[in-house]
Parts: sequence; C-alpha cells; structure tokens
Amino acid sequence: MVTQGRDVVQDVSMLKSLTGELVNEVVQACQQFHGGMGYMRGTAIERLWRDARILAIGGGATEVMLDEAAKRY
Repeated sequence: MVTQGRDVVQDVSMLKSLTGELVNEVVQACQQFHGGMGYMRGTAIERLWRDARILAIGGGATEVMLDEAAKRY
C-alpha cells in the first residue's frame, strides 16, 4: 500500500490499537487461569503479562492510536 502511494497511517493505527487490546485480553485470560501463580515473579505468564501491557503503551497508547485513525477518517 505504501509503494502505491496510499496513506496507511489510519490502517496501521487501527491495527496497533486492535492488537494491543487483543493481546491484553488473551494474556489476562491466561493469567486468570493460572490464578495466584500468574502474579509470581519469574513465571512465564507473569512475564507475558508485563510484556503485553507495555505493547499497548510503548507502541503508542490505544487512545492515541484511535485518535490518529479518527483524524484520517
């Protein structure tokens, strides 16, 4: 799409917003399944939870991504 000269900011913003929310939803369900072990430092699920949270924040907050998409609608 970029090579065709199309503006992809809206599409990318919507995808980043969707994936950030989706990964948090999935990892939270997994963490619930693991119960108290989901919060223990050094476990895989605890690490996944921390990584998932930073994806939605570090890559651009969900609200910012949605604002970018809305500006280009």
